[in-house]
Amino acid sequence: MARAELSISGGFGIRYSFEAGIRDGQNIKAVPPIPVDFSIPMGTVLGVPLALTVSQTVKVTTAFGAKTGTIKGNGEFSLAGKLGYGYAGGTFGPQVSKNFQRKESLTNSLRGVPVGVMGLLIEHRVRFDLGFSAFVLKAGLFFEVSTAYGTTMGSALGAPLAVCRGGWASAYGPRTASATRSWRRW
Repeated sequence: MARAELSISGGFGIRYSFEAGIRDGQNIKAVPPIPVDFSIPMGTVLGVPLALTVSQTVKVTTAFGAKTGTIKGNGEFSLAGKLGYGYAGGTFGPQVSKNFQRKESLTNSLRGVPVGVMGLLIEHRVRFDLGFSAFVLKAGLFFEVSTAYGTTMGSALGAPLAVCRGGWASAYGPRTASATRSWRRW
């Protein structure tokens, strides 16, 4: 065999907006459940089902430096390319091409009443599993695409003429493996 591969290609956009605030100085680190996994049966091998499953998680972390304050913002990014795994040239390995572009600036949209330094990190992961599953055991390949958005806003009290603002976004992937394992633990 000269070449064999499994790949997913195309593009998608990510638009997000947030409003965050703090009262009484309680920062959070949360992974809210997203109960929308879907699976596409691909057939059976020796009576064991083979399926493609798509799942996702979101993680939100705040880093607010005062007991009160608010921050709001939004942004939009596009990600296009190819994500795959295959055999070519005598070796197995991931095949990745990506094009990540900003459509709407996160930094320019930041506003609020930051009494202290305000920080917010939002992470999103999409995972594609192709494997065999029987009861609670699952084995096969998986690909994972992760995006993260971070924002910071300086205190309005410390800089009355200009408030420092910062924002970034990143996309990375794939994370691949020959045997799947739980990835919802942050």
